[in-house]
Amino acid sequence: MVLNKLTKKLTQRSSAIDTLLFIRLGRNLKKFRLSKKASCATLSKLSSISSYSLKKIEKGEKENIDLLTLEKIRSSLNVSFSDLLD
Repeated sequence: MVLNKLTKKLTQRSSAIDTLLFIRLGRNLKKFRLSKKASCATLSKLSSISSYSLKKIEKGEKENIDLLTLEKIRSSLNVSFSDLLD
């Protein structure tokens, strides 16, 4: 019983951390995109990621973002992974 409660709390905390990470990624993505004066449509063409997905990432609503997607975004904006995630 105690183990189940502990597992549930850890899962909730992990989920909260993931949510914060996605929000931070989205904010940074938008910040770098705007600093390059690029629209979502422009970044979409450069990265081969749909505008819809980019907007969801910027809002922190897109989960399960794979490394290839992050690499395409990073490369298109000419920033580092750490820049996107800081």
